[in-house]
Amino acid sequence: MDHNRTPIVLVNVYYAESGYGERLLTPPLGIAYLSEYLTARKVDHHIMDMGLGCTNDQIISRVKEFNSSAIGFSINSLCMDKTIDLIKSTKEAVPSLQVIAGGPHVSTLQEALLRECPCIDYGIVGEGEVSLFELLRGDPPENIPGLIYRGERGIIRVNQKRITENIDALPFPKFEKFELDSYEDKSIPLLTSRGCPYKCIFCQQSSLLSKNWRGKSAAYIVEEIEYWIGRGYRTFQILDDNFAYDAKRLKAIRKLFLKHAIPALTINIVGGVRVSGMTREKLALLKSIGVEYISFGVESFSDEVLGFIKKGTTTGRIEAVVRLATEMGFKVRLFFIIGFPHETPQSLEDMFAFIQRHPVYQARFFNLVPYQGTALMDWIDAHGRMLYPYREYMNNFKTYQDIPLFEAEHTMSVQERAKALERARQVAEDAHTRFLLSEQAGAAGCKE
Repeated sequence: MDHNRTPIVLVNVYYAESGYGERLLTPPLGIAYLSEYLTARKVDHHIMDMGLGCTNDQIISRVKEFNSSAIGFSINSLCMDKTIDLIKSTKEAVPSLQVIAGGPHVSTLQEALLRECPCIDYGIVGEGEVSLFELLRGDPPENIPGLIYRGERGIIRVNQKRITENIDALPFPKFEKFELDSYEDKSIPLLTSRGCPYKCIFCQQSSLLSKNWRGKSAAYIVEEIEYWIGRGYRTFQILDDNFAYDAKRLKAIRKLFLKHAIPALTINIVGGVRVSGMTREKLALLKSIGVEYISFGVESFSDEVLGFIKKGTTTGRIEAVVRLATEMGFKVRLFFIIGFPHETPQSLEDMFAFIQRHPVYQARFFNLVPYQGTALMDWIDAHGRMLYPYREYMNNFKTYQDIPLFEAEHTMSVQERAKALERARQVAEDAHTRFLLSEQAGAAGCKE
């Protein structure tokens, strides 16, 4: 592909109907890594983030304004029909435009997406920084790892995806092409690792990226944080699910914080920390580097369910870790999913009682959504049935966030799960209210 008619336009696709808010609070990291890699190689480009309210017409206008030869869309499976319409309208407005698609939806559907949407010229599976650059540079498609393309006679080819083993080799995002001041949250998002070695049956993470955990080195993480400190930032959001996976790395980060005299920071782990690998030592290390807010992906408080979903932990372990984290002064957020097979009304009551026993900052409950390519979807196909077409609920995610999506063996009825979701919302509200009241009482006591 010839990208001499630069700049390339890269679009982060986002819709409020996804259920994640009207606008993005922080810049999207996936497309930011693509942007930084292109910047390092002097490929001129522009970023358009629909999470800031950018519209279809504005995207088309920008492409025409810069006489771009190519456009890239970073997309997920939510509201996919709207994304297909966006791609079609962009291609119709500028027929010569080469359309490149990447993101979770492309990695899941692969060649099926190009069959469905002929307007997409290329797709990139998995990690796309290097592959996108090689495509724009004009490398032969058959030589680019992770590329989906149309070969001879229009036959769609899928090259084996690229796994970047040394992610220190990728420059960290500096958001130079982003409207950084337009995001409401004035913190910096960080991604310190890729891949997941675990086998939770409901999750796409390991299949989309890799089953091998690959972490940035402690030195590289500290370099990234120091860069943003130099620009006046003191609050960071860690988005990866396995930040605390490696205790040796945490110790090295702590050592470098001391060596470099890193000032006091506020670090929030929003992506979640795995309960099964958490220890007092790791919690102490997290506290020492400024972690204030920590999230745990608990999912269920039933040993039978935890075994079924291959979570690798127990209710006893969950209770101990949550108790320890709250006692050490962390703001603790817990993630739960309602609707798993083997969940019962009693196990749900046990879960609600568990939340009430601990001063957690927040409990968040999600309706169980079966995703394509997961072991959970395979199990439902064998032991039950979906009540709605996949495309229907993925295109209307916000509408279906409290509607059970399937029925199956060993699973509570649709009515029971719907009532449980309703009850869970109240439990979550009560838990947060208790935390705030306790915090206020503590502050008043300190003043006395």
